[in-house]
Amino acid sequence: MLNLRPENKQGNSFIQRAGQTWFKLIAPHPSIKAVGEYRRAQLLSIITLIESISFFATIFFNPKSVGAFLVLSIITLTAYVLSRTKHYRIGIYIFTYAFTAFGFYRIYQGTPNSIASSIDTTVHIALVFSSVLLSQRGFLTLVLLATIASFAAPYYSNIPTPEIENIFQTSGVVLVIGAVLYGIQIFRANLDKEQLKELTNTNRELEDITTNLEQRIGARD
Repeated sequence: MLNLRPENKQGNSFIQRAGQTWFKLIAPHPSIKAVGEYRRAQLLSIITLIESISFFATIFFNPKSVGAFLVLSIITLTAYVLSRTKHYRIGIYIFTYAFTAFGFYRIYQGTPNSIASSIDTTVHIALVFSSVLLSQRGFLTLVLLATIASFAAPYYSNIPTPEIENIFQTSGVVLVIGAVLYGIQIFRANLDKEQLKELTNTNRELEDITTNLEQRIGARD
């Protein structure tokens, strides 16, 4: 029993140090005070840090498209660095828009096997990330641009045998995913407003009760 206690302390100490290091790595800039902005900057740090580590680790396993992973690593790492500054909003737009655009750029290069494969592996993931990071207007703009780029892909694609016959299906999926995620954004925003309204009403009722009690106590005295 005496030998186990120092080991537990060492284990707890390591976990605590690891936790402290993690929170330091994702801590937003001290100038960000608003809760919503703080959480958004922190979320950008978490996503880009995990993605950067994943992309760099993948490069060492000799993937077929090393250049693609290298570009994505640079994009995510740049966004992560900006997430730790007061200019984190720039990092959000760089990460979301550049990540999405990269999928269409690969179609222009002609490197993927098909238009659908490039959109499925890059654009869809980028839309999911964007829905939690961008504002409603910024995300809606990105969805519209991604949908237009998907439908127009056969006109700028340099893929030897583009799947033109499936382009409407592929583009439709982009549009549907974007519409669903945008609907979720609106639902969450309305839900937050309702919760804030309920909290405000509850606080007002508590203030009224407190005022009435004070008046009664004052009347008895």
